[in-house]
Amino acid sequence: MFMEWFWADTGLSAAECKQIIEVGRPALAPAFTSTEGEDLTEIRQGKTCFFPSNEYPELQPSLQKVVNTFCAVVKEAWQTNIKNIEPIQLAEYQAGDFYRWHYDMDNIPAPAQHRHFSATIELCDPESYEGGGLEFEGMGNNEPARVQGRMIVFPSFAIHRARKVTKGERFSLVLWADSDLFDPKPPPAKSSIILPGQQAGGPEHNPRDLIKIKVLDQLP
Repeated sequence: MFMEWFWADTGLSAAECKQIIEVGRPALAPAFTSTEGEDLTEIRQGKTCFFPSNEYPELQPSLQKVVNTFCAVVKEAWQTNIKNIEPIQLAEYQAGDFYRWHYDMDNIPAPAQHRHFSATIELCDPESYEGGGLEFEGMGNNEPARVQGRMIVFPSFAIHRARKVTKGERFSLVLWADSDLFDPKPPPAKSSIILPGQQAGGPEHNPRDLIKIKVLDQLP
């Protein structure tokens, strides 16, 4: 089950999605990757900007919905708690833009940054553009449905891509987070045998006493 993706509706309205786009649009700049030795135009084409925490108060209610949904899905689907979320990214893909197959943990220096879970949210009406969309490699259902305001959550090592937009423009939010997935777990509680009618945590019995009690319980 770990290598699966899950979806949840964030509750973002069409008006909230539009506001996120319009607030972020002036800050958009050509997207980059940390991949070295390759022509960037062959890897990714598009623009991005980021929403650092508390720098866009007008977006705070909407972005809080996004964060709450992300945390809830990770908790429910993987029984894991998110510890830290990077600044949320706004991504723009115009006609001809794409992001080829990759995974989000690639080239992230450790231990400076750990990405365990990723998420994307469609901000546009899917009828407003052609092509595009998120696609996974090697999963049973590789192409999540495109629904405005819907979040797709997946492990950061899952291979995925943003398909090429052929007409119009597509906007999405992207989130990355680390979690307590690999944190040291507390040792299991010491097991004890509790006899019927005995209070938990009461006096311990040695095994010979227990055997005697069990035998005596069987006497008429």
